[in-house]
Amino acid sequence: MSNRLKALLANWFTEKDSCQWVLASIIETQRSSYRKAGAMMLISSQGKSYGLLSGGCLEADLMRQAQKCWHKNTNITVCYDMQDDSDVAWQLGIGCGGLVKVLLQPINRDNNYLDLVTLKSQLDNRNPCFYHIDSFDNETSLRSSSSTIEQSAVQKPCQTNNQVLSKPVRSL
Repeated sequence: MSNRLKALLANWFTEKDSCQWVLASIIETQRSSYRKAGAMMLISSQGKSYGLLSGGCLEADLMRQAQKCWHKNTNITVCYDMQDDSDVAWQLGIGCGGLVKVLLQPINRDNNYLDLVTLKSQLDNRNPCFYHIDSFDNETSLRSSSSTIEQSAVQKPCQTNNQVLSKPVRSL
């Protein structure tokens, strides 16, 4: 399975109207994590997924969270805090030991497929562009550019262990 955005979009595109879909994007990490901010995964209501956000330790719960996204037709932000050194269950053999914050967004015709169809077209045609996820406004946008392709995310504060996380997410 490829984690490259172009491959994810190619797989999703042919099935985009066959069921419900959610875009899961890492918008913040702290300490150890398999993937960093900007990593994306597409999850279907039929149990299919393209891409990975972890080594397998988050994907089952992300599927459950995606169901909430479909039922409410709204974005959901989920924090996975595996920084507790005494929580052996999270750390035993999975390589996770940090915090991962994920934004889940329903993908459908009503929200213009989060501009992913246009992004796929831009990438297929090798046109430079920016895909921006803004978790403050719960919106995505796609802009043409003449020089680079950039995925970026702006983090939204997340309450974790009575501490608000406010460190900006770096652009990829």
